[in-house]
Amino acid sequence: MSTNSYYSSASSSGFRVCPPGVPSKCWCGEEIITFTSKTKENPYRRFYRCAIAMKRENEEHLFKWVDEALLDEIKMVNEKCKRVAENISDLRMNVMVNMELLNKNAKQMEEELIKKMEGELLTMKENVEELGRTCHGKVSFEDCRGCCCDCCIYCMALGKSVGVVEVLEG
Repeated sequence: MSTNSYYSSASSSGFRVCPPGVPSKCWCGEEIITFTSKTKENPYRRFYRCAIAMKRENEEHLFKWVDEALLDEIKMVNEKCKRVAENISDLRMNVMVNMELLNKNAKQMEEELIKKMEGELLTMKENVEELGRTCHGKVSFEDCRGCCCDCCIYCMALGKSVGVVEVLEG
């Protein structure tokens, strides 16, 4: 955008409504130039206009005061900042809710896993005891003297003494 000085008493009445913010092109497609007013009503006040409009004053071309355009721009930026802040706040809340759900689910999964492992351990212990009863025949575990057969694995699994070697209970 270039800056030129022109006599302008143009007001926004009689012209199309300008888009908010700082314009970049006129409705005719021409680039916007910054001019300085030389009127008594608006001395040295800067405005946006295309070069064609300055030559053909009877045609409707974009006109906007620079200070008004900058105020529009500031208002738009402020509104956008507010929306971004709201989005960040919403995102923060969503993350917190999701983290709480994840923690709750992790704790629930941990509890379920512990129950399942305890059940598996109980099943394994029952299987080992059954194996011991099968290997020892009708002799009770207390009667087992640490024989040297495969059933000693049963004794070791339950942490009982096997022969001379002592297996600590877990």
